[in-house]
Amino acid sequence: MGSNNHHANAIPQQQLADFLTYVPGAMYQYRLTPEGTGVFDYASKGIEEMFGCPAEDVMADEQKLFRYIHPEDLDDILDETKRLAREGGLWDMRFRVMHPVHGERVVQGYSRPETLDDGTVRFHGHFKDVTEEEQYKRQNEQYQKKLNDNSRLLISIFDHMPAGIWLLDKEGNVRLSNRWFQEHYQVTGEERSVCQRGDTEALESEIPIVKEETIHFSDGKPHTVKSIKLRLTNDNGDIDGVLGIGMDISDYKQVEDELFIEKETLKTTLMSMGDGVIATDEDGLVVLMNPIAERLTGYTFKEAKGQPFDKVFYIIDEHSREKHDSLVYEILKTGRTLELEKDTLLMNKYGKEIPVEDSAAPIRNSEGQVKGAVVVFRDHTAEKERIRQIEYLSFHDQLTDLYNRRFLEEELKRLNTDRNFPLSVLVMDVNGLKLMNDAFGHSKGDELLKKVAQIIRQQTRADDIIARVGGDEFTILLPKTSMKEVEIVVDRISTGLSRFKVGGMPVTASFGWEAKHRREEPTEHILKKAEEKMYRQKVENKQKLAQEAVETIMRTFFDGFPNEEEHAERVGVLAEMIGSRMGVDRLRLQELKLAGIVHDIGKVALPLEMMLKADALSDEERAEIERHPEVGYNILNAVNHYGNLSETVLAHHEWWDGSGYPKGLKGEDIPLQARIIAVAEAYEAMTTPQAYREAMREEEALRILKEQAGKQFDPKVVDEFIQIRES
Repeated sequence: MGSNNHHANAIPQQQLADFLTYVPGAMYQYRLTPEGTGVFDYASKGIEEMFGCPAEDVMADEQKLFRYIHPEDLDDILDETKRLAREGGLWDMRFRVMHPVHGERVVQGYSRPETLDDGTVRFHGHFKDVTEEEQYKRQNEQYQKKLNDNSRLLISIFDHMPAGIWLLDKEGNVRLSNRWFQEHYQVTGEERSVCQRGDTEALESEIPIVKEETIHFSDGKPHTVKSIKLRLTNDNGDIDGVLGIGMDISDYKQVEDELFIEKETLKTTLMSMGDGVIATDEDGLVVLMNPIAERLTGYTFKEAKGQPFDKVFYIIDEHSREKHDSLVYEILKTGRTLELEKDTLLMNKYGKEIPVEDSAAPIRNSEGQVKGAVVVFRDHTAEKERIRQIEYLSFHDQLTDLYNRRFLEEELKRLNTDRNFPLSVLVMDVNGLKLMNDAFGHSKGDELLKKVAQIIRQQTRADDIIARVGGDEFTILLPKTSMKEVEIVVDRISTGLSRFKVGGMPVTASFGWEAKHRREEPTEHILKKAEEKMYRQKVENKQKLAQEAVETIMRTFFDGFPNEEEHAERVGVLAEMIGSRMGVDRLRLQELKLAGIVHDIGKVALPLEMMLKADALSDEERAEIERHPEVGYNILNAVNHYGNLSETVLAHHEWWDGSGYPKGLKGEDIPLQARIIAVAEAYEAMTTPQAYREAMREEEALRILKEQAGKQFDPKVVDEFIQIRES
């Protein structure tokens, strides 16, 4: 629809002239509701050039156009619009526009109202910049006023003509001339000889001689003069002289050139548009066709010219396969602007079917008669596929390809019928997803969710509705399914999940379900009951499942890296020894030893190649490894049984001087257990062979601990440990 005004402005030859007359500047559709609200449904690009306001802004807010109309004219425009909306008739007004760049302009507006069924009135119209015409009109009005005021004096008329008038005798001498001629048309030399030749020709011609000549006026500039010279005879039929009238038409020639350029520009624009354009005459025969229309229809313009529009533009309904009625003939008959129905296929010359969308409008002459039609259409294939994809994504979860919450809510409404009762709702939540993400990374968590979705599909019916409604939460709608039958589905899903493990961890879920037996029961209450049951089950089993998950993670990590288990056990023993010497009570000693054993559990999330790497680490790899205290904290903090250890594990790489990680804690802000494990771990690592170096001797390791006391390590912990080793 938005391109109609450009297309209608660009029809070549006689039809193009009609078309340009019909759309001289800018097309628009303005809708006035019964409540008096006005909206621009459509405004062509010419609006911006004429008013200084982009078409998109006009369609968004009518007031953005009104603010550019002269305040003295605006009320008259609105009153006339409302009157015509009530009484009908042609809206025909000239008004002033305060253009932000070009200043005051004069605009001619035409429109005809169309009353819709709901009482809304839609004005179909156009605007044309008539500033130049208005100026010329005003000049003529001024001249006419002078003519009327001085009608008694012929010489006044003669002298005030905006053209040169002269009278020659039969020898070619000027007998009489008006003021304009005297002031402008006095030429000499070669140009005077050109004028004289024209005068001489008139003396010898029985018919008036009309010429356009370029003459330099007294201002020194070239002007285009259109002159009429006719021979005068006396009562006896003898030649008496020549009457010459010359008018400066330079401005008109300029306008003519501009109109030609505009016509060619519009034609070029039409031919280079990305939409197909076909125009017809009043008989529905093709008279214009741009290259895009040729490509889409398969017909060249040479082949299509003069052919019935329906032969070239053959369209059918995508579903019924029936031929559509002709848009063009409907327009020629009614004079209305039309659009294609949805799901329309263009069957081109070679039988290829192309989804298209289009709009069509009448072409009218200056008297408003329909003299043809123009159809603008585009290949809708890509857009249709994009819409299909958007619709699919709007109802599906991208990770699992299950339905999403939005679709589930729509299905709950659709299934709320007697034939689907009992309608059961099954809610399930995957246990330990956050823990799995922390331990093995989000890719493993995503893998788990995909597998869960696959298992649910396998254990449910084809017409059951499965949706992922949250990060780890799924909801299943089971029409015609009793509570007893839901229990069987839950058992099947649980069994399927138990056969699947991620990182050695068995996959489990918490379930809750409820059934709806009557339409009057609020669906949201059924859903809420099912969720409450699921959450109750999840809370009851949360700590047990989380503890089992943490222990499985630890076992998986140590099974994969036996040297890490040995390292962890030695760190635990050393930490216990230091804590005992520093007077830590028995309960805290047990926690300290266990913290030493699990202090590197966060490394379970590291890639295998990084754990086995013997070369120096890159900056990116070092940053990844330095995340392991936080990962370990997240894993342990999920279980009450290990909660007291999480802060110790989080801080075991903090430095006494505050330059450690992850928080940059300093001095005694670091938990004592973490300070102890830091010393124990450093000593154990230095005295154990590594992939990239041999083990240090004990005295060398102790020397390094002394050097780092007060920097990396708590000085008191180092002193106590050295005394243990030296005793």
